[in-house]
Amino acid sequence: MTDTLSRSSTRSFYSYIFGFLLIVTTPLLFLRPKIHEPTGIWDEIWNLGHIPFFAIISYFVCLLIRLNTWAKLLGYTLAVLVVSIVIEFIQANIGRSASLIDVGMNLTGAMLVIFWLAAPNVFTWIGRILASAMLITVMGKTSLDIVDILKVVKQMPVIANFETELEFDRWRGRVDKSVEHATEGAQSGRFRLRARRFTTFELSKIYSDWRGYDSIQFDIFNPYQSNLILLFHIQDNLFDRELWNSDRFRTELVIKPGQNQYTFALSEVIKAPKNRELDISNVKNIRFTSPRLSEEKYIYIDNIHLK
Repeated sequence: MTDTLSRSSTRSFYSYIFGFLLIVTTPLLFLRPKIHEPTGIWDEIWNLGHIPFFAIISYFVCLLIRLNTWAKLLGYTLAVLVVSIVIEFIQANIGRSASLIDVGMNLTGAMLVIFWLAAPNVFTWIGRILASAMLITVMGKTSLDIVDILKVVKQMPVIANFETELEFDRWRGRVDKSVEHATEGAQSGRFRLRARRFTTFELSKIYSDWRGYDSIQFDIFNPYQSNLILLFHIQDNLFDRELWNSDRFRTELVIKPGQNQYTFALSEVIKAPKNRELDISNVKNIRFTSPRLSEEKYIYIDNIHLK
């Protein structure tokens, strides 16, 4: 009897603690504090909050519902998966970015709690091992991302020079390493321009504070006998998708055959948005966009840096 009361009191104590944490953390999941931290490390650490948030929710679910069969455990896991996908879909449609990694972290937090609280058997041990492996994977990826961010900071004022394998993973779009047409170091980036569709290359993992520099410069090699057209964009974290091109720096690059070098004054970048100034202390990404081409082509870009 005494042991039962003791366990009940302990559970009530943890319920109050987790309830308080849930109330405090729920708004933070949707309303991220705006902290100016130009490296991006804060964002990496903040995103890990998905794990304890869903762990706390799952703890309360376990208090309300006995997840004591494999069917209930699997059903709850699938429910978290569906809810997470819906949340990311909503975020994608209200101006925030969707992330499958966030879905994975939500599942990790939920599975860690429900399988470790469940009575041990073959099925729950499989769940425990899977959840633990997911946690190790998430923490490992976050650690590698932070190491990569520190390398980004260290190489400033160089934004991209394509000298390491990790650099290619920072780009969205098909970018391969090449030993041809390098203007700085031994390698350049070979950018694939697809046929019959727009092609966008985006670099978001950058040091966001460009204050103290006067211009951005880069080299592009065109291996063909005719001009190619690229659009070059710079966006800050205040970029409004509804205003689109009128709320960012955007310019057309006419790439002549052979080697080309482009330099853009940051004073002009600042004045590019129609109704405000672009915040060069809070740059979000740079982009190269190719219009539709009749056939697939390649260009070589190197030595993107600030001066």
